[in-house]
This record gives sequence, C-alpha cells and structure tokens, in this order.
Amino acid sequence: MRAMPLLTLVAMLARSQRDALVRSIAAMSAELHPPLDPGELSALALAVRTALLALPPERPVLTYQELARTLGLRPPHTIYRVIQALELSMHEDAAAGRAFIAARVISRIRGGLPAPGFFDLATRLGRHDGSEHGERARAFHQGQLDQLV
Repeated sequence: MRAMPLLTLVAMLARSQRDALVRSIAAMSAELHPPLDPGELSALALAVRTALLALPPERPVLTYQELARTLGLRPPHTIYRVIQALELSMHEDAAAGRAFIAARVISRIRGGLPAPGFFDLATRLGRHDGSEHGERARAFHQGQLDQLV
C-alpha cells in the first residue's frame, strides 16, 4: 500500500472528523508553543528592535539564535519567542510604512536569508510577492536591508 500525504488523508475525512483533527493539531501546537503574554511580547519586541538597531554597519545581520543569546533568552521556546517578537515588529513596521527591521535576522541554514515565515508574513502584509526562495526572495530581503541603512 502506498503512503498518502497527510493533507490528502485529511481531505478524505468527514467534516466532523476534520474539525476534530484540526482542533487536536492546534492544541498540540499551543502546548508546544504557548502564546506569549501580551506585555511580555511587547517588551520583547522593543528589546528586539533596540538590539537590531544597534547592529554595526559592518555586520548588519545576525541569526535567530544569536539574537536570542543577545537578548539573554533562556529555554524553553527561545526561538519561538524571538519569532513572535519579530512578527510583531513587522506588523508595526508595515503600519508605519518602514522597512522591516526583522530583515536583519537570518537563518543559519538559508544562505543569508530569513526563515520562510518572514516572507510569508511580508506577503500577508502586502509588501512582498510570496517568494520564499530564489532571486525574488533575495532581492526583496536585500531591498529591506538597504532601506534600513
């Protein structure tokens, strides 16, 4: 028997079964990554912005892990908390018409690009075409970095 992709299996389930599965997955996600307290998130976003604005011109980017260390974050959920703060900063920057300060944070495994979530949120905020890879993603990212100088 050939294995089916998870989404194909979910599509085959009855609506009530799908809803139950989605609730179950959401509950697991919330358990793995509990939502941040709004006050904590706001303070962390401010600390992230301050740290990123202080980066020297000769080294204008750092990795998610380096940012977590710079902020003194301790496990559990350090990268998750950094990402939540970066996403809040992207919402703030979009509302203010500024370049995304979050562009200064890159993935250590993506050749100098931020994680795919950066591009996804930039798209949802109406600032990007949706490419997470390749030249279009690289050009968008570099454009954001250039505007931050």
